[in-house]
Amino acid sequence: MTRLPGTCVSPRGFLRLVLGMVVLLAGLPALAQLGSGQLEGVVMDPSGAVVPGARVVVRNVDTGQERELTTNELGRYRALNLRPGQYEVTVEQAGFATVKRDGIVVEVGSTATVNIPLEVARAQEVVTVTEGALIVEPERTEYTAIVSELSVENLPINGRRWENFVLLTPTVQPDGNFGLVSYRGISGLYNNNTIDGADNNQAFFSEARGRTRVSYTVSQAAIKEFQVGISNYSAEFGRAAGGTVNAVTKSGTNTFHGEGFYFVRDDAFNAAEPISKAEGFEKQPERRQQFGFSMGGPVKEDKLFWFLNYDQQHRNFPGIAITELTVRDSAGRLFTDPNFNVADICSFSTVGDGNLAQGQARCEGARQALLNELGPFGRKGLNNVALGKLDWTINPRHSFSAQYNFHKWRSPNGIQTQDRTNDTPLANGFDGVRTDFVLLRLTSLPTTNTVNEFRFQIGRDKEIQRPNAPGPSTTHNNQLDIDGGGMRDFLPRIAFPNEKRYQWQDNFSYIRGRHLLRFGFDINYVRELQINLFRGGGVYNYNSFQNFARDVPLTGLAPENDGTRTGRHYTDFRQAFDLETGGIGRIVFTTTDWNFFVQDTWKLHPHLTLNLGLRYEYTGLPQPDQSIFGSPSAAFLTLSPELQAEAQRMNQDKNNFGPRIGLAWDIFGRQKTVLRAGYGMFYGRTSNSALAAGLFENNTITRFSIRLFPPSSSTAPPGARPQYPNTFCTPPLGTPGADSVCTPPAGISGATTFADFTPDYVRPLIHMGELELQHSLTKDMSVSASYLVSRGNRLPIFIDINLNAPAPGDTVTFLDTAGNPLGTFPFYATGRPFSAFAEVIQSQSVVNSWYHAFVLRFNRRFSQGLQFDAHFTASKALDNGQGSTTFFAFFSQVADPRDVQRDYSESDFDIRKKFVAHFYWDPPFERIENETARKILEGFIFSGILTLRDGRAFNTAHDFFAPSSFGATSRFTPNGTGGNDRALWLSRNTATTTGLATFDFRVTKEFRWGESKKIVFLWEAFNLFNRSNFTGFEGDAFETVSTSRAGGARFVVVEPNPDFLSPNAASSTLSGPREMQFGFKFIW
Repeated sequence: MTRLPGTCVSPRGFLRLVLGMVVLLAGLPALAQLGSGQLEGVVMDPSGAVVPGARVVVRNVDTGQERELTTNELGRYRALNLRPGQYEVTVEQAGFATVKRDGIVVEVGSTATVNIPLEVARAQEVVTVTEGALIVEPERTEYTAIVSELSVENLPINGRRWENFVLLTPTVQPDGNFGLVSYRGISGLYNNNTIDGADNNQAFFSEARGRTRVSYTVSQAAIKEFQVGISNYSAEFGRAAGGTVNAVTKSGTNTFHGEGFYFVRDDAFNAAEPISKAEGFEKQPERRQQFGFSMGGPVKEDKLFWFLNYDQQHRNFPGIAITELTVRDSAGRLFTDPNFNVADICSFSTVGDGNLAQGQARCEGARQALLNELGPFGRKGLNNVALGKLDWTINPRHSFSAQYNFHKWRSPNGIQTQDRTNDTPLANGFDGVRTDFVLLRLTSLPTTNTVNEFRFQIGRDKEIQRPNAPGPSTTHNNQLDIDGGGMRDFLPRIAFPNEKRYQWQDNFSYIRGRHLLRFGFDINYVRELQINLFRGGGVYNYNSFQNFARDVPLTGLAPENDGTRTGRHYTDFRQAFDLETGGIGRIVFTTTDWNFFVQDTWKLHPHLTLNLGLRYEYTGLPQPDQSIFGSPSAAFLTLSPELQAEAQRMNQDKNNFGPRIGLAWDIFGRQKTVLRAGYGMFYGRTSNSALAAGLFENNTITRFSIRLFPPSSSTAPPGARPQYPNTFCTPPLGTPGADSVCTPPAGISGATTFADFTPDYVRPLIHMGELELQHSLTKDMSVSASYLVSRGNRLPIFIDINLNAPAPGDTVTFLDTAGNPLGTFPFYATGRPFSAFAEVIQSQSVVNSWYHAFVLRFNRRFSQGLQFDAHFTASKALDNGQGSTTFFAFFSQVADPRDVQRDYSESDFDIRKKFVAHFYWDPPFERIENETARKILEGFIFSGILTLRDGRAFNTAHDFFAPSSFGATSRFTPNGTGGNDRALWLSRNTATTTGLATFDFRVTKEFRWGESKKIVFLWEAFNLFNRSNFTGFEGDAFETVSTSRAGGARFVVVEPNPDFLSPNAASSTLSGPREMQFGFKFIW
């Protein structure tokens, strides 16, 4: 019987095991803070003594659902697994007046503490008190933050992607410019995103479902609120070495309610990108429209509720393809200048075989061929989202929920998203994403002190990219910053990936005395389908315009006659072939994540809470198909026995136990000042794209990739080297004119690459610790001071191990222009031990990191028309090469592969200081006595977000290309390794970019219509003051002046690059020049 990859059971046995666990555990008590919250407190008599045996009724104001409880011997009640929303608590006890407490808000992932004092009864008196829960949660031990419903609905957010609100919370920073976020100095690849308790991740690229390339996959109008787990979060949460997002969607209530909305922004109201403006480029046109609705109500009052959301975004954002204007003639004229003298970069005599007229025609023709591919191009982004949800209160002890979310993204010419790009439109293409998920939940309360919740999810994430043109791809390095015609080397992506997820989850709890016991499991089965043959269409690389002009076909002009080098003046040609799966690069594999936890929240003392937890995580990894190794390639057999063995198995990391401990101490017993401390071990998850590379991208098993160089002279035999722009064949990937079979010519050989994991490769491990002191200033305001620390171990890095150790005396010395030595380092010039391969890239779990942060926070929750939150974070992040690369890199990520520790310095995620403040203000203009002023001002509401942060640590690169006389193994880095190109005499990331300062602002005007309806007009400005927040910078800190060699000693004279750190971009997914947005809502 077929076994599932990465497991020890058959598919039928796997399903039996899962169903057996469900049946066994479904009847046990459970608590799931995933997608829910809880409410608890102590009932006391007038003297302050606890009151056991009191009847407590907790009622959801919106749905009418009630939970009946009885206080225990400690006078305590706990209502577990409550849907976030408004609640009221009623307490009854003989001899005391009935007390009704309303105005209580339960938020996702949090505990609302409501202590209720009773009064002696006076003739069936009912005492009603309107007061919220304590702002200081006296039993919370984790370091978390809540993004409330008020914030989600009313704060300005660029693009209306709700996940970006996580940047409002401490220690969270952008990871790059495309939307990933880093928690506590850890890569954005190790976060966990959940919606209503279900996994909302894509395992392939370790991002949220749909990735950051799409506008969003769940509408902001469907999200009620969410919790951000920053440090020492509960054992219920896992598969995250970074942070967690725990979101909950809206539901129907006993009242029919909803909203219709329309948002629009246009380039007429937006500021120009400062870099483009300074270079004389006009602002690119753009119009973005977003519209939809969300609504819900009862099917049957207090029993069955429905909710429906639809959201559509149309974005028209054409771009322009243009050279970076780096090529000038002797008079300083630019490549795109009509008066440019092409003879300064293209020899008429050489290209024309001595015929100057023909040479001039070819040079001018090649220039025009490139210019013809530049210019404006159309581009759109179309996003459609829908969510439907049913909530059914079966009876007081059982409830059921079912929901479906649909998402579709289509973007013609959307592979490249910059306003201005040096990728020609032929190198662009169609970008498409389709995601769906179905989620079923059953919540049961067998007794008043037990709760069980079971979830089941089926989800899909399919992503495709289609090219605008067939291969080959042509790149122009060194002299021209133009990516020429033909499809990009990574296209087409027929499925990249097509990922299906099946999730079973059961969480349960049991309250006994001072203990709240929780335990549960979470099983994630993921099937990956990838159809992509990297470089399958062929790639030509040219290092000069002249060589390109010698080869490019031009109508009516023959190519330069250079003997066997005719049409072969490229630097190299690469093409990959799939020898096993029909030539299309088809990969199928599965992973299964097994997660278990147990946790005890122990009330050691009325003022002291201890939280003890243990989590176990195991990912069943797929194993390579052993039948392939029966007839390995000749190149594979040249590898060492150790590497051959590594390619045939993947390490199953089975000892991932994560203990967690936290305490909360109500120092003075007044529930105003709480000290929290905690420690835990947390494990990241290796991305499935990295697993795919380790399984299939060794180019000798299912892939064969060649790299060919042109003949060394005009008389050298060409071998099987193609003439530009020919390729050996076109892979059958849906491209017009594709071959049914695409294989390399017989006997061909060329340098290729190899990728694998070390035999001891394990998942990343993060130790988290925190210390927090929080104090309540008033019932609605608090301040806190926190210290957070993270120690990262076993983080991955990619290293080229196909390098011989430098021979004795092989060194490179760097000097300044005055002859002063800057440093001497080993030089790699002795070739490769496995000569059949170029790079042998190995993923090693050897990176370590440290993160320290001090956080000050002030919080005023919403009351009397005002909500305000501000925090300041001072932090430092160090590591020796942590990155956010998912699939294998094609080169070493370290400067010296034999001394990884030399790269220990400031992290790529090191941003020292950050200040964020946000507010929502609904002024009481209705109290103005002047009627005219009151009518004008009433209904105005203001909200905003201020963000200030330091620049990011930045590498000091050295612009270097080793001369052939140096004999470097790789000529692209100063020491011949082909790895990190930093200036070796300086530590990594010693420079700092400019910081960011932005203020986003919203003004809302409400017009009420009857009792429950209102019309809302709003205006938003992102980066209101149009501050230039640069996102790209010149990276070369030093330039080479001269080189020389004396035996094994090499010498490089360098000088500082005056343009180092000069900005070259000022726009990203998260920030840019000022943009304005207008909106309209109808709310009922």
